[in-house]
Amino acid sequence: MSDERGAHLAVVLQIQGSRLELSVGFHHRQQQLPRRQVELILPLAGAASAPPRLGVAPWDFSEAEVAQSLPRRRDFAAAWLLLSEDQGLWPFHDWAELVASSREPQVMAACWQWLQGPQLWFRSRQQGISARPLDDLRRLRQERHRLARQQQRQAQWHDALRRRAPIKRQALALEHQAELDLLLAWASGDQDTPLPVELARALHAARCTTDGGGIRHLLVDLGQWDRHRLPSLQASSWHQASAPRWRRKPSG
Repeated sequence: MSDERGAHLAVVLQIQGSRLELSVGFHHRQQQLPRRQVELILPLAGAASAPPRLGVAPWDFSEAEVAQSLPRRRDFAAAWLLLSEDQGLWPFHDWAELVASSREPQVMAACWQWLQGPQLWFRSRQQGISARPLDDLRRLRQERHRLARQQQRQAQWHDALRRRAPIKRQALALEHQAELDLLLAWASGDQDTPLPVELARALHAARCTTDGGGIRHLLVDLGQWDRHRLPSLQASSWHQASAPRWRRKPSG
């Protein structure tokens, strides 16, 4: 089954029209879901009655046994090579048997969980499973690497805020220089543009209140604000009078 929290193993307890009553996971959480969100991977044989939960015959395996039954990476790679030659759709049970050479319940469960995870090799639909073309794989891998680098840069930026140690503007990514400019604007009293949610969370982790005063104290620690600079004088004649004046030396 799949919901907003991801993909989980479950036992169907009861069918109620277009909805199913489920016992979800090895903690046996009961939940109702539409049929379209549930994929049948281990049907009961014959007239057998459904067990009340996972871990009871005929599905008397544990979460640890499912993890131990996961095929090796090279088995999935070999299956991808075979399926990529014809681009056909394979039923789940045939695909899992191709990968693992087994139809044991815990093996089927392990293959299904892997298929629903972050893997890129296969597409999984209700109609069946197909291998992604090589060009799609390359594109998806590049996109994943790009997102990973972006997340790493953001983590470094948020960590710099949390540590409240001096930073160098030119060392920041362009998107984080823009966030620094936004913080400078807020510190100067221009708070018309709201702070992004992730930036506000990073400020909270840095023990910084989301107001002009708290942000100014943070910017002082970051080496991006003069502690003697008063935002109330930012655009005043006093600020202009105190700014350095450069005069051209007369020629001759």
